[in-house]
Amino acid sequence: MGATSIKLIGETGSFYRADAAPVVSSERKVLYRGEFVDTAGVRTDAVLTTFRDVATASYAMELACLARNGVIGVGPRLLCPYVSQGARTRELALVEEYAGVSLERAIFDGVPIDAEQGPAAPLAAPGTDMRTREARKICFDVLVQLANMHGSRVYHRDLRAANVCVKRYGPAPEDLHATIIDFELSAAAAESRIQYQNQPYTQLFLGIPASMGARIEPAGITPLMIDMAYFTALQFEVATGRHIATATHDDLSRLQGAWPLFAYVADGSLFTRHIDAELDLVPRAEQLGLPHVDEQTFPDPELLAFARDTIHHGGYLDAYDRALLARSRPETMMFTAMDGLTRQAYQRYVDQTRTTGAGVAFATLESQPEALSDSTAAQVRDIPAKVHAIGCAVVALDAADPARRVEQFAPEEIEYLAYLEHRRWCRERREAGWTYGLHKDVARRISNTLVPYDELDEASREYNRAHVRDIPRLLAQAGLAIVR
Repeated sequence: MGATSIKLIGETGSFYRADAAPVVSSERKVLYRGEFVDTAGVRTDAVLTTFRDVATASYAMELACLARNGVIGVGPRLLCPYVSQGARTRELALVEEYAGVSLERAIFDGVPIDAEQGPAAPLAAPGTDMRTREARKICFDVLVQLANMHGSRVYHRDLRAANVCVKRYGPAPEDLHATIIDFELSAAAAESRIQYQNQPYTQLFLGIPASMGARIEPAGITPLMIDMAYFTALQFEVATGRHIATATHDDLSRLQGAWPLFAYVADGSLFTRHIDAELDLVPRAEQLGLPHVDEQTFPDPELLAFARDTIHHGGYLDAYDRALLARSRPETMMFTAMDGLTRQAYQRYVDQTRTTGAGVAFATLESQPEALSDSTAAQVRDIPAKVHAIGCAVVALDAADPARRVEQFAPEEIEYLAYLEHRRWCRERREAGWTYGLHKDVARRISNTLVPYDELDEASREYNRAHVRDIPRLLAQAGLAIVR
């Protein structure tokens, strides 16, 4: 990278500053872009924030907010709270994950949005289907973080597009990920009344009600009202590319569903409510096609527990979440790519069967009865357990040490893994009500191979061997490798 290395206190890792010049500088703090590399070698696009001597309170506040928000799943991740730049020199500093470009600049200035991989790209033009999908994803991410905050009695109170960052983690609009930043005005009491003075957004609280013949006193506005009104403004701006100051009451009404989070009633007074998962989060997640963090996505209990502890995204998973999980537990990449791997595994079975001259009842995975396609998926889900059984581990392909990588198993390992696979398959079949019989009968759930491995004929053993031989290739398709 040709960057300046800054060692972090406590040997938590190193920050590599990409440029000598800061990206932001103020009276209180200076920000640098770069890369954080932890002690395990995991690399993360990061920001180093150094605080000037007069900004000790700002440092303490920002550190406290990042630590708190990390617990509830809001804002950028805190990677390291302290920095050392020499044997005797220490300064107040933070290293946090780079969350992307300002949403305000992306909307109004057309600034390209950085991508985890590949070129940066701006938001699509307002009014297009792509922009609608992008806006939907950005608003879902913000809404989930608001729900997490409000559930912990924390209110942002300054949720403008300028305080949201956005980054791309894939090519689809749904691969955008939005992160709330800047918690300096956050409050911990929904019922408190504050004097509202944010001039650019007075249209929301004063201008629109006045146009409806009503008046709202600034001192009567609560933190909940501010967050929900600002979220409504953000929805309008990201969808239309227009500033909220240009919006009318009718514009905002068109954004609302049957149960608005923030709305003006007939006399111009305010209706505001808290976020409800069933009304506000689940329908949006389903519309985006986001997978759920559950047993179907992570069938391994340990991985499921890890995913639930790590992901605070309303119970759903996006491209950013998958990247986050993969950094710590690479094998999770396999489960988020299950559809493709299951299809490949079944195709291998079809090809293997045809080489023996036997007929194939179902030419594709999709044409199978559900019970049989579920069986193929279960076979793939068991791969990490098989790898572990022979003393190996699953790691990210680009992090695999070539000297330790296993690209094919030894004959003894193939035989043992084939035995494990047949044993797993027999257990699955018996639990589904199958029994042994001399002749296979799918309709009656009778199988002539429901016997111990050493009683199988050679052709049946070879089916199991073919599957386990293919494990390294299947994992490589998901960006994974096996190491000893």
